[in-house]
Amino acid sequence: MVRRKHILWVIIFVALFFSFLEVPVMSDEGQNPVSQPRTIRDHFGKRNNARTTNEDNLSQFIPIDEIVQEKEEPDVKSSHVIMTSLYFTKDIYINQSQLIEVWSQNISSEPRKLYHKIFVRYPDASLFSNESDHIVINPGMSLRTYFTVPNTAKGIGIFDFTCEVWEEVDPYANRKHDEKTGRYRAKFYQPSGVSPNYYCEDRWHHPSDFAIYETALLSAGGRTTPRDAAIALMNYVHSYVVYDPYYRSRSSDIDVHSQRRGDCNDYADLYIGLARSVNIPARIVLGTAFTYSGSTTTICSPYCYPLRKWGHAWAESYYNGYFHHIDPTNNVVEYSRYYVNSADVHSFHASAYTGCSDTYIEDCFWARDSECCVNGFQDVTIA
Repeated sequence: MVRRKHILWVIIFVALFFSFLEVPVMSDEGQNPVSQPRTIRDHFGKRNNARTTNEDNLSQFIPIDEIVQEKEEPDVKSSHVIMTSLYFTKDIYINQSQLIEVWSQNISSEPRKLYHKIFVRYPDASLFSNESDHIVINPGMSLRTYFTVPNTAKGIGIFDFTCEVWEEVDPYANRKHDEKTGRYRAKFYQPSGVSPNYYCEDRWHHPSDFAIYETALLSAGGRTTPRDAAIALMNYVHSYVVYDPYYRSRSSDIDVHSQRRGDCNDYADLYIGLARSVNIPARIVLGTAFTYSGSTTTICSPYCYPLRKWGHAWAESYYNGYFHHIDPTNNVVEYSRYYVNSADVHSFHASAYTGCSDTYIEDCFWARDSECCVNGFQDVTIA
């Protein structure tokens, strides 16, 4: 009788032992029990104990079907389809549409249903996207797509874009194979009837320099009128350059952009280079203030004015049919009388340089050019 009891207990123990080898677990829907392995793999393939009381840890587990789908998604630059080339115009004019030609090739051994996508980021931060037709491309053959990108009302600036080639695997799944990026730039049209001297390259201004051109497009990107762009460029120069009253050597726009310091001449020269690069006509202006001294004097040239007090340099830009006052040193636009607000200023005489290459220097020669309107200066005095 005792031996039978021992045998019965052994049978019960063995049955209980094998019953714990597999534990029923609730499915994702939380209804019918389903049998699952004791361990599962997370997103990184690591083994985790399935028995946990931490709900946050449970939320990190990824269903098996999602893991399989993720593994099937190939990396960009696949061995099946490659994007071979992009063709487009690198420099266009404001509001002009861009035509982008995209080529991709099926380098696999089987036909594939391919299509192109394009994504454009405008200078005003808005986006444009488009997708081509889905076409079966045989092995060794290429897919060509023409995308027309509308740029109306998007202003000047730098337009970055990405082109991608995708495959339609089935009506419910798509696969990205490759991509290429590019950028094009838009600037203003040159207004008619304006002297080419106000666009030219000279000792102080280099509008075709890559750094000057790109800086102008970035700082004035998205502006749709020359006036708004001129104000944006003025604001940029005013905040970018540090005024140094002891820096008496006039520098070119490239040097000012690099060293980030200078006096009023340097502020004006950098602005002019930036403005000309995006086809805003610009020229240098030199002005002289005179005090109420009660006496007259001759300063380095045969003319007489009350005693000279100080001089200043700024710029003028052409838009809306006229040249307008732009002063990046003081961040003042369209207000030439700004310089005669001082109570002790008797008068202020200003002249604009109208030649392509201005060679004025400081002190007497500078004053003589601006006051006598010689060497290419034009009187722009405002009473």
